[in-house]
Amino acid sequence: MSIERWGLVRGGVMVDWLVDLSDEELFGNEMAEDEEERLFTSYAYERPEFQAFLNPATKLKVVRAYKGEGKSALLRWTFLKLREFKNVITHSAYANSLVPNLADASEAECIRLWKESFIRVAAAAVGARLDFKFSDDVLSLREDAERGGFVERGFVAAVLARLRKLPGEPGGVGAADPAAALQRIAGANDLQIWLVVDDLDENFRDVEPDCLKVMSALVAMRQLCNEVRELRFRASVRPSTWAIIKRRYEALSKVEPYVVDLQWSREQLEQMLGARVKSYLSRNNGPAVASGRIASMSAQQFVAVAFDDPMPWGKKEIDKGLHVDDRHADKKRAPAVVISTLARYRPRWMVELCKLAASNAIKRRQQKIGLDDLTVKLEDFGRTRIDDLIAEFRAQCDKIELMIQSFKGKPERFRTDELVRHMKNNLSGRDVRIAGISGKPSEVEMIRFLFQIGFITARRELSSGEYRHYSFFDEPTLLSDGTNDLGASWEIPSCFRQALQLSNAARRMPR
Repeated sequence: MSIERWGLVRGGVMVDWLVDLSDEELFGNEMAEDEEERLFTSYAYERPEFQAFLNPATKLKVVRAYKGEGKSALLRWTFLKLREFKNVITHSAYANSLVPNLADASEAECIRLWKESFIRVAAAAVGARLDFKFSDDVLSLREDAERGGFVERGFVAAVLARLRKLPGEPGGVGAADPAAALQRIAGANDLQIWLVVDDLDENFRDVEPDCLKVMSALVAMRQLCNEVRELRFRASVRPSTWAIIKRRYEALSKVEPYVVDLQWSREQLEQMLGARVKSYLSRNNGPAVASGRIASMSAQQFVAVAFDDPMPWGKKEIDKGLHVDDRHADKKRAPAVVISTLARYRPRWMVELCKLAASNAIKRRQQKIGLDDLTVKLEDFGRTRIDDLIAEFRAQCDKIELMIQSFKGKPERFRTDELVRHMKNNLSGRDVRIAGISGKPSEVEMIRFLFQIGFITARRELSSGEYRHYSFFDEPTLLSDGTNDLGASWEIPSCFRQALQLSNAARRMPR
């Protein structure tokens, strides 16, 4: 139950409201596909590029993002939005529920089998929506709907059984060309059929059957979009999977123009977190609703309802070797800066971290989440995040766990030459292989791999005395020629430091 009471008035303008940190619905479910629809729709944050997934002029769209970066949330949002259109029939499914039997099939056969599977699903979805009419095309689609469980079997089976007994009516009902039947029915009824297919690469490994399965599904989608003008596809794939299959199959070059990368900025994560707090207040806090201020509040103001704002984060001059009293050296940052940094800019990790922090704040009997609540469980949180990375990228490099654990007890920051030396001293002779790199990767290629997957980040010192972090997507050309780091050093992110017991992690976090 939420706590409904007025807080302090600041400057006669700002009113604070308290939230119940123990309420499981405060931050929502970290798994978008598992969230209750009423909650998901109440806080779903619509990024600008999301609208492209609703554009009917684009028949194929594939979101490419790592685990926890919002692929499933985007596809679920797309599915729910499409339901609002009367002339759209949409079906959402995990790819593994649609995959045909591809055992021993050639590349061309795999594409054909996927197309047949997609057509069956589309036909079933259309058949479930059509009023019953006695035509071969409609009966065929209604039978597909029965087999897919989209309509009540009893009614359809009874009607079809009666039809088969009538003289002159079709006995063995079924269209010779399901795709043509689908196109005729959809065209006659001015329908669009959208198939939303999530997790094309679930449990993917770098082996030929898995590569062929994902590639042939994507190629089948593209071909069907051109063959059946009423069809639209929305799907998801991870960048690591794409990197593996792209090098094997030239046909994917024709799919790549329809791929959208999903990356998150600090501002976007703040908007997302603020939307969840706003949704909570709208559902549970009478005074907040009665004030009429909810509609005009910023994302940072909503986040400040549940978190201390600002938070001490980073040191002003300590790292520059100047003699400054530690008690006065903390920078003050908005909580979204701290949270997005610790969560490595992944929405799912952010929600998990917020829930852990809320639990700790409750134990301390605090009404808001503070910095210490966010950092106290970082060792456990970091171990889980490392496990996530290993599971996600083992298909791309089967020695990834060895690479990550080689940093245990080491410093958190390296110059490029120091990092090259680390790779040489700890990983030479360990038969490391990285998908997409012929033969044994060089030390620089291993560094670029760790940079790409987010285990290390680039850091550049600015003339102002400040510094800036860069992800692989910010600076994908770093070390691409084997030498040029553009003056950057390399840093292991905050969320991994305590789990790896880095040599200076205890000083940095918690404070």
